[in-house]
Amino acid sequence: MPVKTGVDKSTLVEDNELFDFEDEVRPILSVLCGKTLEQARMEVLEEEELNTMREQQEYFRRML
Repeated sequence: MPVKTGVDKSTLVEDNELFDFEDEVRPILSVLCGKTLEQARMEVLEEEELNTMREQQEYFRRML
């Protein structure tokens, strides 16, 4: 076994100073999910609107 070199150091961390992953991430994740769902919803509505416009355009072309 090799001889130990250097000096050991330590850090004091109080109980309330630690990062609580669940509590800290939940609001961020909620916003990300909400924004993603809203973006997907808007894309679907846009596609439906474009399809309706194409159908109306085709209808008017047939009338001429």
